[in-house]
Amino acid sequence: MTDRENTLRAIRFERPDHIPMAFHINAACWNHYDQDALQDLMEGHPFLFPGFKRQARVAPHCGLNQRSGQPYTDPWGCGWITTDDGITGTVQHHPLADWASFATYRAPDPTVTDGTFPVDWSAIRTRVEHQKQHGGLVCGGLPHGHTFLRLQDIRGYENLIFDMMDQEPKLTSLIQMVEDFNQAYVARWLALEPDMMSYPEDLGMQVGPMLSPDGFRTYIKPVYQRLMKPARDQG
Repeated sequence: MTDRENTLRAIRFERPDHIPMAFHINAACWNHYDQDALQDLMEGHPFLFPGFKRQARVAPHCGLNQRSGQPYTDPWGCGWITTDDGITGTVQHHPLADWASFATYRAPDPTVTDGTFPVDWSAIRTRVEHQKQHGGLVCGGLPHGHTFLRLQDIRGYENLIFDMMDQEPKLTSLIQMVEDFNQAYVARWLALEPDMMSYPEDLGMQVGPMLSPDGFRTYIKPVYQRLMKPARDQG
């Protein structure tokens, strides 16, 4: 049974050979813990780390918004800062903290970015073709934080929640802008005929949701439904 077949069986409750999982050691761990000890763990768990090969020194890859001392501005104009290499930063600059800037605000181009990082669709297409040829599971989808968190990054958390409570008309227009971008990105992925699509977001804090149930039902849930419908229609 291929990894693809096993995963699809798990999704459909059709008795897979094993529970599919992906296990990662955070990039920051390589800077804070003994690398030999971490590699001992990886060698001791080949099921979690298939194909692992020991290295003299691991140089972890840190994303553009995970580099200490290197502020990153994403394609939406949100400014990220982190204080620890390998730990995803937080948005400290919200491009629409003031609605006065909305008249000239524009969405990025989904042909070159997923909204957070640059994207090379030619490379993605090549990878997808390779996965299909070798029985791999092709996973497409939006980046983490594509709608609610994107709006929060653009406006600022408190501003966004007040916008919902106040039924701010400009918020509806901003949501439409973000949704249009995401729909175009989803369409490009679906054209590659993936096995599954993902739409990851965080909506909860330690003690409750980040927004009210009414705010979710009014502003976020309908967007989720529209973003997911093309994938459902495609099977």
